[in-house]
Formats: sequence, structure tokens, C-alpha cells
Amino acid sequence: MKSMRSFGIQFFFSSCAVFLFLQILFHSPFFRAINNFLEPFIPISLIFVSFFLQEKGNLLFRWRNHRFTLKIFRLLLLILPGLTISLFFLPVFRHWCQLPPSIDAHYSALGGIIPWSDAAGYYNDSFTGLYGNTPGGMSARRPLNFVLFVARLGVTGNLSYAILLNAGLLGISIFFLVRTVFFDCGLKTASCLLGILYGYGRWFVSTVLTETLGLTLAVLAINCFWVGIRQKKNGIFLFGFFLQVVALNARAGAFFVLPTILIFCIYSFWNSWRERCGGVILVGIVVFLGFLLQGFLFRICGVEGNLGHGNFPSVVYGIVTGGRGWTAFAKDYSDLKFENEREQGRIVLKKSLEAFSKNPKNAIIGIVKNSAYSFPALGWNIYKMVVGKKENPSSRSEMIAISLLSWLILLIPSVFFFKGCE
Repeated sequence: MKSMRSFGIQFFFSSCAVFLFLQILFHSPFFRAINNFLEPFIPISLIFVSFFLQEKGNLLFRWRNHRFTLKIFRLLLLILPGLTISLFFLPVFRHWCQLPPSIDAHYSALGGIIPWSDAAGYYNDSFTGLYGNTPGGMSARRPLNFVLFVARLGVTGNLSYAILLNAGLLGISIFFLVRTVFFDCGLKTASCLLGILYGYGRWFVSTVLTETLGLTLAVLAINCFWVGIRQKKNGIFLFGFFLQVVALNARAGAFFVLPTILIFCIYSFWNSWRERCGGVILVGIVVFLGFLLQGFLFRICGVEGNLGHGNFPSVVYGIVTGGRGWTAFAKDYSDLKFENEREQGRIVLKKSLEAFSKNPKNAIIGIVKNSAYSFPALGWNIYKMVVGKKENPSSRSEMIAISLLSWLILLIPSVFFFKGCE
């Protein structure tokens, strides 16, 4: 009863904080101007705060015992969920002021408002679905995003409010994960984690692309993994696995993370062979249910002839031909015409198998080439994420140099993170 009362009080004050925050951003040009200037520095500021807490944390906690600072801490705890949610409204409002947080956001929302490129396909399909019609090919590839975006448009009746609701849901999921890490690892680690997640989430949160939904579900999945493994609760862990499968289908990504997590659990989570065998079977059932949900939504929302995750065959062809990218097939067979995506995918996979049979070494070259390129590319993205930069590198040498520096800098919070969780 006491916990429900505390939850109700925190929910009320956090809701008031979110409402007040939105009112200020909507009606105050002065605060929007401040946000336009300061918002890109939030990720690096949060990470810097984590270093400051590492050095000065004891002093802060001594100050906390003072009557005035104790009241401030209590107030912050009451509105902390609201502050975390409101944090993800900032890049949205900044983009609406025609200051996009990333290149992808710039091309996906012209002037911060008009959906463009892939985002235009999702937006048009969602309005089509809102009136009970079948969506086009773009949304059929990602049916979960289509269904949930239609729901958000139906609830809000406005594209801008639907995007803000999307940002708020991302903020809620990240708050729960940061809260879990705070209780297990401390304030400095939680602050560093919030800075990293905010730095990545801000890139797409102002668009209708699928990245925001994928990140929201993935963060919830990580939270379930963390709690399930820490508390030895298989039910929570398996629910996290289900959410991870759904997240990867909402926004296709690193599917190999699923067997990686399973291998980790076999060696570190389940102690006996009986637990391991039972766990593997249950994980298999959960993965099947996750893909079954994707198939069910695809059957309802998909157009006949469409292909889920439609460009995967083109990615495979690019790899087996020496890492030439997903556009390689279109360059090699520009004269081919297809009736639908499903026929195209079948032919692309057939040509991929022929290319692999003719020269298997190219597949190895493609894997090595893409893997080697991913490290400097990821390092550059880390740099952009932390410093709020949106431009691409002017040269390959610039990207490699900054990438190496980013990887070295990333090692520092990683050491603090694992040290805090011991």
C-alpha cells in the first residue's frame, strides 16, 4: 500500500513536470533559443558529470545531509521520471527549429516537420491505416512500427504530438533502465549510461523512422535481462528475450545478439545442465513467439508480394561479392525487372548463391572488409553522439583518427561502469 502511494505521488509530480516543461517549450522563444544552443552538449555533460561524481561523490553525499540539499534531493527524486522523459523532448523541439540532430534526421524530416524519404512512406502508410486501409510496401517491411504509429496518430490526432509521445515512451524506457543501474551500480554509472543512451536516441527521436521504436523496446529488453539475471528470475529474463526479438523485428539490427546472450546465459546464468537444457528450450519458444508476432502482423498489414525486411537479400549479395554494399545488385543487374519484392528477393538470393559458388573467397573478403570498416564507422558515430556533431567526416583519414580517439575515450567510462557494478 505504501509503495502504491509513493508511486502515485511520483507519477503526479512527474506528470506535472512534463506538462510544465512542454508548456515552456511551446510558448517561450527564449527557452527554445537556450535549448537550440545547449541541447547538443547534454550527452557529453552527463558523461562529464559521471566523472565528477567519481572524484567528488563523497563530498556531494556529505552535502546531502544538509537540510536544504536534502529537500532538493527529495524533490528531484519525485520529478526524476518526468525530467528523464522531458529530456527527450529537447532534440524534437530543436529539430522543429530547423536544427536537425543528425544527417538521417535532416533527410527524414524536412524543416523538422515534413516526413521525407523512408519517413514519408511510414507517414503516408500510417494515415492510410488510420482509415482502415492496407499500407504500402514500406510499412509492410516493419509492421510493428506501422501498427504502433497508427495507434499514436489515433490517440493524438496530430503528427507533432505523435512524435512527442514517441519521445516520451523512449524516455520512460530509458528511465527504468537507468533507475535499475542506479540501484545496482550507483549514481556515476547511471549518469554515464543516461548520457550514452541520450546521445544515440536524440539522432532519430524527432522522426517517424523505426529506430526510436527499436531502441525503446531494446532498452526495455536490457532492463529485463539485467533484473532477471541479477535476481535469478527466469520469467523476467525470458520476457526480456521476447522484447529483444520484437525490437529486432521492429528495427532490424544485430540479430546475432540473440545467440550471444543465450551463450552467455548457458555459461553464467544457468548453473546445472537441467537448467541449461530447460532454459535453451524456453528461449527457443520465446524466440519463436517473437517471430510469430512479426509474421502475424506482416500477414495482416503486408501487401501481397511484399517481403519482410525487404533489403536483406541485397545486403547478402553485397557481402558475397566482396563487401560492395547493398546497392551492388542494382548496379550489376540494372536491366532486371520484378513483379514484386518477394520475387526480387528470391532472385537476389539465387544470384548471391551463384556468386558465392563461383568465388567463395569474395564472401570472406566481404565479411572482413565490412567488419574492419565497422570499427572506425562506429568510433565516428560515438564521437558524433557525444559531441552533438551531425556532419559526416570530410576524409577517411579524419574518420579513422577521430575513431581511434573515440574508442580510447570510451574505455574510460567502461572501466567506471564495470568497477561500479562489482
